Amino acid sequence: MLILLSVCAVGAVALLPLSRMEPSFEGRHLSDWIWTMNGKEAGPEKEKARAVVRQLGTNSIPLLLAWLRQEDRPSLTGRFDDLRHGIFFWLVRHKLIANRPIMDLKDFNPSHSAMAMWALPELDHAGRTRVIPTLIQMLGEKEPKSDQISRAAGGAYIVLSKMAPESIAPLIEALSSQDVQIWGLAAGALGEIGPEAKAAIPILEKRFKDKDPIMRVSAAGIIGKLGGDPQEFIPVVIQNLPEASRDYMDFALDILLRYKEHAKAAVPVLVGILNNASDSSNTTNGMVRGEVIAALSKLAPESIAPLIEILSSHDVQVWKQAARALGEIGPDAKAA
Repeated sequence: MLILLSVCAVGAVALLPLSRMEPSFEGRHLSDWIWTMNGKEAGPEKEKARAVVRQLGTNSIPLLLAWLRQEDRPSLTGRFDDLRHGIFFWLVRHKLIANRPIMDLKDFNPSHSAMAMWALPELDHAGRTRVIPTLIQMLGEKEPKSDQISRAAGGAYIVLSKMAPESIAPLIEALSSQDVQIWGLAAGALGEIGPEAKAAIPILEKRFKDKDPIMRVSAAGIIGKLGGDPQEFIPVVIQNLPEASRDYMDFALDILLRYKEHAKAAVPVLVGILNNASDSSNTTNGMVRGEVIAALSKLAPESIAPLIEILSSHDVQVWKQAARALGEIGPDAKAA
């Protein structure tokens, strides 16, 4: 066992230089400075780390982009510790040694992709300008086996949302893409930026005529985050509620409830959805009905009369959901 552990330790030491091919300052590698920058409380040490990351990162953009694409893997220390535990418990299981607590090795193994997401927004104006076109391209990347959004695309979305104002114009330009993934991630990043990116509103409004109801509702939700007028985009959400599938009904309802003062006109539409989902034996209908009744409870007083009417239902589950919603409204619903 000692020989095996020694071989593993020698291998770890031999491979360590290969894992540290990154720039350094004052004897500390870029990853160390990033870790300090992200982990320290506000103060001189954190500000110094930010300045170092900005300088080293601007000169190491290809490395940071490679990190952004990198899958998380156990560190050499982590793998060595797993092997050590495996050997220990094998020996215990075969009663060759007594069972006793075994301490984990201290493992500094922050995700490289996470460190890239922390470091890239710290780049100066010139560095951001250089890297943003590549990040925009990354928004369209998919996992080769599953055709799902890739890790790199998700990382690019997070980074671009933190690179305003430099990222705003490129993200607005990306809204013209016919690739749904690129559009969705670009729109989402602009939504995270908020009112600073309100120049995107006219481009997003064009999606109100999209044939896909999800796109129409998504555009409305992003416009809300950009500070758009609820009287302009809430009617779009209400009009598309009857077409909302189970998969995004909660998303549409969440938008309505964020602007519930402008969403009273949704009440008759929601009641109509309840009537169409009256079969309580259908699991999907039951879930939709629960979400809709919960939303109605927050749209009082306009929703009180329709909820009282629902109490006449002979379906026990429907009755319970309506009664619970009226209970959440409180004394205003005492007519029930």
